[in-house]
Amino acid sequence: MKKRNRQSGFSLIELMVVVALLSVAAAIIVPRFLVHKAGSQEELPSTRPAN
Repeated sequence: MKKRNRQSGFSLIELMVVVALLSVAAAIIVPRFLVHKAGSQEELPSTRPAN
């Protein structure tokens, strides 16, 4: 029976590339989300009943 020398899983380089891509995506998406969130809170109409 032949013995397999190949290991399963991801290499360190592959994991580092994925982490780098996620970091770039988060750096782009998070500021945009915060701007839109702040803008939406400013435009909410008052829901208090008038006395």
